[in-house]
Amino acid sequence: MSEENAHLTRLTDDLLVLSRARDGILPVHLATLSLRDLLDEARSRHETLAVTESMARFTAPDREVRVDPVWFGHAVDNLLSNARRHTPAAGTIDVSADLVDGTIRLVVEDTGPGFPPGFADRAFEPFTRARPADASGQRGAAGLGLAVVDAIARAHGGRAWAQNRAEGGARVTVLLMNGAAPR
Repeated sequence: MSEENAHLTRLTDDLLVLSRARDGILPVHLATLSLRDLLDEARSRHETLAVTESMARFTAPDREVRVDPVWFGHAVDNLLSNARRHTPAAGTIDVSADLVDGTIRLVVEDTGPGFPPGFADRAFEPFTRARPADASGQRGAAGLGLAVVDAIARAHGGRAWAQNRAEGGARVTVLLMNGAAPR
């Protein structure tokens, strides 16, 4: 029962983010934090929520950034949930963040099947899924996660894009302007 409640809460939260972003009122509350600490928090959340045996590696320098920590965490959570859902048990997920020329660059890569042909171009549209729901009843595939990530990136003056890795698997890159003024 609590797993079902958590799933419904997540869907509700994602719909609220998209609604606020569409109306141009996604509030951004900047705080100065360490990139490494932000990713360590995400690692802690996902160690307790792991739904597969896929191994996730987190790397970030101990550099201070100005970002909304709640939205940053929400974006990482959505990206990591997607990667975990599509990465086989023996696969790996790499989550990295860095600060380059005033821009926070967050990258999540996995060794799953990658995106189907043509999907990367529309990956950030609400209710768009890479693959149709299967009979396994797997939760969390409403097609909102990447749309929310894009809304968070835009609220920080940035953008997001998806692509397949040459060696197989998927890569999602999110750019956030370090210290971008709220809208």
